[in-house]
Amino acid sequence: MQEWIVAVIVALAALYVVWRFLPRTWRQQLGDRLGWRGAADSGACSSCADCSGCGPKSPSSTRKST
Repeated sequence: MQEWIVAVIVALAALYVVWRFLPRTWRQQLGDRLGWRGAADSGACSSCADCSGCGPKSPSSTRKST
């Protein structure tokens, strides 16, 4: 019985990690199928406005100063 409980906990943790790292569009489509409203807003990549990691770099920051 204890092994089944541990297996369920590990499976739920794995699903949580997969959900967190899915792209937003995939989470949104899956959430719509499962009937979870707002489920796509929770996760690692909810929008590119959250960080500047994938935004364009300004021209002044890429040039070397002489």
